[in-house]
This record gives sequence, C-alpha cells and structure tokens, in this order.
Amino acid sequence: MAGERFLRGLQEGRIVASKCKKCGKSYLPPKAYCVDCFAPIETYQEIGPEGKVTAVTESHVSFDGKRLKTPRTFVYVEFRGVTGGLVQTAGGRGVEIGEKVAPKFKPASKRKGSLLDFEFVRVSG
Repeated sequence: MAGERFLRGLQEGRIVASKCKKCGKSYLPPKAYCVDCFAPIETYQEIGPEGKVTAVTESHVSFDGKRLKTPRTFVYVEFRGVTGGLVQTAGGRGVEIGEKVAPKFKPASKRKGSLLDFEFVRVSG
C-alpha cells in the first residue's frame, strides 16, 4: 500500500510521504508501519516541493557498465519534517550539499509511476 501510494504520487507529479496518526512522524519513502511506535500507517501527505541536498556523488559508469561521456550526478535529498529522503539524479553538474532543490517532473503523458519520472533541479533564489 505505501509503495503503491508513493508511485501513484510520482505519476501524478507529487512526492508522497506516510504519516503516523499515533505519534505524528512522517516517512520518506513511505512506510506501512511506524518505525517508532509500530502503529499501522494509513495517512499520506504530499511533501515539498523543496528539499535540501545532504549528499552528492557522480557516476562515470552507466547502469549497464559502460563509460559515460558526461557523468550523472546523484543526490540524497531530505525534506523538512520528514524522516528519510530520496536518492535521485540531479539536473546539471556542480550541485552541492546544502543546496535547495525541487523535483522537475516529465510531462504527465510521459510519466509511468517510477523514480525515472523526475529529477531534482536547483531552486533559484
């Protein structure tokens, strides 16, 4: 259920976290049970859109093992008030820890309900 809600949210152009009614803790990726109080989670909420980069790495090799002409940047992004975060590609190079980013989703007609439906981009300002 939690995974389905998360992927359906991506297809709709939203990032969805789960929220425990008993203790109020929110999780990303969503969880079916609260890690702290073990209560079943049935509440979900849209988060963001802005998050903060807390880790960055670059890959010079593709998923099939071939050398990339242009490295891919991956970031770990956390959101205010949410336990956990997401690892995802970042548009452009030079993204740094501490920067604010937001998801840039593909057009609705091209989304499939997967992590490939968006990438994180810097928030200007």
